[in-house]
Amino acid sequence: MIQKKYLINNTHTMSEMVRDIQKDPAYAAASERALLVFESENNLDEIQAHLDTLAAELPETKVFGMTLLGKLKADMALANNTTVCSLMLFENSRVQVVGADTAGMPAKTAAEDFLSQIDRQDLKGILFLTAMKSAQPFDYLETVAGELPHTPIFGAQAGSKVLNSDRFYVFCGTKIYRDGAVAAAFNGEDLEIEAEQVLGWKPLGREHRVTKIAPGGYIETIDNRPAMDLYAKYLGLKPDANFYANNAAFPLLEQTGSMMSARIPVDFDERGAIRMFTPMREGARVSLSYSRKGLLLEHALNCAKWIARFKPESLILITCLNRRLLLGNADSDLELSYFAQVVPQAIWGYGGSEILRTGRNGGILNSSIVAVAFREGPPKAGAPVCVHDDKLEENANQPIELSDRLVTFLEQTTAELHEVIDKLQVMALHDQLTGLANRRLLNETTSALIRQEKQEDDFAALMYDVDYFKKVNDTYGHKAGDAILCEIADVVKQQIRKADVLGRWGGEEFVCLFENTSLMDATYIAERIRWAVDQHRFAYAGHLTISLGVVAYHPGESEETLFIRLDRMLYQAKNGGRNRVVTEDGRTITADK
Repeated sequence: MIQKKYLINNTHTMSEMVRDIQKDPAYAAASERALLVFESENNLDEIQAHLDTLAAELPETKVFGMTLLGKLKADMALANNTTVCSLMLFENSRVQVVGADTAGMPAKTAAEDFLSQIDRQDLKGILFLTAMKSAQPFDYLETVAGELPHTPIFGAQAGSKVLNSDRFYVFCGTKIYRDGAVAAAFNGEDLEIEAEQVLGWKPLGREHRVTKIAPGGYIETIDNRPAMDLYAKYLGLKPDANFYANNAAFPLLEQTGSMMSARIPVDFDERGAIRMFTPMREGARVSLSYSRKGLLLEHALNCAKWIARFKPESLILITCLNRRLLLGNADSDLELSYFAQVVPQAIWGYGGSEILRTGRNGGILNSSIVAVAFREGPPKAGAPVCVHDDKLEENANQPIELSDRLVTFLEQTTAELHEVIDKLQVMALHDQLTGLANRRLLNETTSALIRQEKQEDDFAALMYDVDYFKKVNDTYGHKAGDAILCEIADVVKQQIRKADVLGRWGGEEFVCLFENTSLMDATYIAERIRWAVDQHRFAYAGHLTISLGVVAYHPGESEETLFIRLDRMLYQAKNGGRNRVVTEDGRTITADK
């Protein structure tokens, strides 16, 4: 596999590039040819002219690409009036490109259409470029990822030269999509693709929840307060013309699987709502974040070293201008140079957002570099390229700047704060005596299971009560009674599965929730628990028994109704003679049955 990069500008035209390619022996020898095109201008006529030239002169080449994001600040050093092209020549692999006009079309439908058109044999990765305006690219991504969970999906949302403009496009062949998506599938028996994310931001302070999403993708409230209040309270920011420039260094972080995703506000309205580069979903849990130049460079350098060990033959980088905003032009060029040390012909571009989805991890990102490395066949013999930054390594031994010392202080303070918050959350949701789930957590778990629209026999519960427990307390004392409750809980835990939720409802009453369990199976578990307690000999009281009630969830019922029925079954077990299991279908299981 071979990669070659071309810059089309005032000194080197598209026609000249085409002639160079046509004369290249490697181009003629390739079994598959693909050309990735990044356009810095949003001039539709110029883009169309480029595509028409490529289609006429290089008809056997798969052409696809997008427009790039323009300067976020006047002093950003970006190449204007430049088209960047990456020619990828494959020996044995195949590239399938599918474009879709998504105007008026649900994203899920466009994704299903793409999936129906591609050959999945030896599918190793998918490049996804989007300029969706009337549909959500998240839905497209989720549909494809759900169907192909083991295939990495990488790419970008197209960018516009002017921030907050709708003049961003994707294209393939000779077709430009103003509201659409382009996906390229890479297949090959010996094709290997490695996709990695570089971030470098860390959570700052406590976690917050997105509580309301307004039409147009605006986040209306966070923690049930106007979203802008988060930035005003913690960063002292105002909703003014400098809002983006001031908040860009502090993106919101959301955990998506094992990957951290950054979200950057780019606009606001009079209600105090904010709009992100990347749409978010109601209920998302986020934290403000921070970084510093050295940390961003360190993460990029480590990623480049990792990719070097892969020994790629081709490299695509999708990066975020927010990194250039924080790093400055020189250090931003420096972090990209790490990857150029690995593959000198690597191509990179700035989109509106980066995309990386591997399994259940990631999605649509900001403030990241998505690095995608390609190789056909096994890695070449010899040591990998040595990627280094002497200055960065030298700075590690230099006196620490005041700003970095303050960041270190924030890091440690934040870590300690999260540790305290985690402990408080455990205390808030667990019974202090037994360590089991408390009533609040049992209620929240039940509500969550009900929200999943469980069907009959998909969810069951039991409640047990210690027989004659008042007599135990009166005879042996409350300390012994507490010890017995803990001992019974230990016996019960040995009879249930790890996924089952056991908790203390109150006093000597306990509840266990069983997901994906029928009434009959829950009854069997309840009888197993009853028998185990009946056979156990307790440290203080010797022999004790429990009574149990069992019910299954009825579709459409409330959490309150379910627990009322469960309590009724337990009452029947107690009134029926104790040391027995009573179920809602009329069965009673006792020690002598």
